[in-house]
Amino acid sequence: MSNFLKEYDAVRSEIKENLARLFGQAHLFCIKEDYQKLSEVLFDIALLDNKFRDLCIHYKDE
Repeated sequence: MSNFLKEYDAVRSEIKENLARLFGQAHLFCIKEDYQKLSEVLFDIALLDNKFRDLCIHYKDE
């Protein structure tokens, strides 16, 4: 999805790329059973996801 967005919206594309990277990290921390780092990454995912959602909700206002 980020490649599709990149042409039209670089900011949202970058957020999606960062989300993908963070989900990869979350998976690795889960496998390693490092739940402290997993919780930190999940928190970062939630922040980015909220930012993406807010940008999409306000897209028509731009």
